[in-house]
Amino acid sequence: MPNVISLHRRLDRLDANDGASIAVAMDKAKRAHEARQVAWTAAGYPGAPPHRPIPLMSPDASHRDKRLWRMVAEGCARVIHGKVPDASPFASLSTIYTLSDDALLAAINGHPL
Repeated sequence: MPNVISLHRRLDRLDANDGASIAVAMDKAKRAHEARQVAWTAAGYPGAPPHRPIPLMSPDASHRDKRLWRMVAEGCARVIHGKVPDASPFASLSTIYTLSDDALLAAINGHPL
């Protein structure tokens, strides 16, 4: 149970759930994702909708928050590179891990996927 409490505190610090419980926040995120998928499909596009831009990291973020932000950004970059390697802004998977935070954010948010 302490891990759940710790996770809930980190989500509160990241303002990911506006003070709601984890279950309510996850349900809200699921409904938002489904609505984006329905709108994307209704517009005639195949597959999944493009990702939402990753927000800037807060300048007063804790070390854990910075590590979490970096892991999310690297995960998004791996998805972009894996879906369309020829059009990827990354030369290889290893370059994802050598980019600075600003360069990684610019590459991810600048990609249309």
